[in-house]
Amino acid sequence: MTYEQLPIEEVFKTADLLEPMGKDYKRTIQIPQNAVMTGITPIDEALQGIMPNDFVVAGAATGAGKTALSCKIGATAALAGNKVTLFALEAYDGEISDRIKFPRLAQKWWEKYKEPLIYKRWKRGYYNFQGLPEIEEEVIAETPKELMENLHVRYRTNSEYSVDDFLREIKCFASMGKPDLIIVDHLHYFSLPDDISENKATKKIVNALRDYGLLEEIPIVLFAHMRKKHMGVKTLVPSIDEFHGSSEITKNATVVLTFAPAYGVEMPTQHQFPTYMQVVKDRFNGSIKRYAMMTSFDIRKSDYDKDYRLFTVKNDGAEMDLVEDSRIPDWAEHAKRSGFQGRYGK
Repeated sequence: MTYEQLPIEEVFKTADLLEPMGKDYKRTIQIPQNAVMTGITPIDEALQGIMPNDFVVAGAATGAGKTALSCKIGATAALAGNKVTLFALEAYDGEISDRIKFPRLAQKWWEKYKEPLIYKRWKRGYYNFQGLPEIEEEVIAETPKELMENLHVRYRTNSEYSVDDFLREIKCFASMGKPDLIIVDHLHYFSLPDDISENKATKKIVNALRDYGLLEEIPIVLFAHMRKKHMGVKTLVPSIDEFHGSSEITKNATVVLTFAPAYGVEMPTQHQFPTYMQVVKDRFNGSIKRYAMMTSFDIRKSDYDKDYRLFTVKNDGAEMDLVEDSRIPDWAEHAKRSGFQGRYGK
């Protein structure tokens, strides 16, 4: 007897399906073993991880922390045992090491002096007389070996760096071991050919990255600039249409993320800076774009908090309503409502 000829009660003959779900039933979210996590709780819970064929585009305005985000994702993935190649096209030589070290340094500094450590002041030697070198030595000595072994950083060595240069280098890296994740920070630091328009050149770069990731089954996270807002535009989180350059940037992505400071939102302490995040595109879960998340960046530890607030987006992103506790979806495990009320926006 074939599968198609089986009686329906035989096809579904399992206790899980035949027994009614009781009042205490709660769906358990299962994260696939080959998923790569970002270390940013609201994004990880919304996406349930980055999968091998994912081409993720992440956007934020200039100065909104794209490089810090790329370091956070790279370090989290490497610590979990994934081999990560990070192309730091905007950073100075050694900057990624500094940025990955800084959160642990900031946390130790806070524990000792109860004051925040500021990245820019640290790099300019402002804290050297206060015993910081000793704390730095501790941080370096405690650096996990997984981080040192699994995270490989490539800096741009000259002003001209094309997508062909990228493909040559990534193939060279792959010959020493196929990476589990590629991060590119960021799109708008690739050199553009002179003989075609900026939009066509951007399309060529994005398509080359996407095609390589699909061919090799390696997820790629590509950071990109957002356009400056025009007068009268009041979206709280940048939309998918606000990326600088060709629409091809997001058209071929499986996932598109946007980030923005949550100006005007008061936090419990002066050390927390609220940030909006949204999955504005997910090819495999279109309903997720109706939500936006707000978490805070805590300068005492130079990291994002795990708890966040979940909103439904209204009026094309100009307003957001907090999701009631009873309506928070199962995936949003760390979503909280306490301490916030009402509507955000105009």
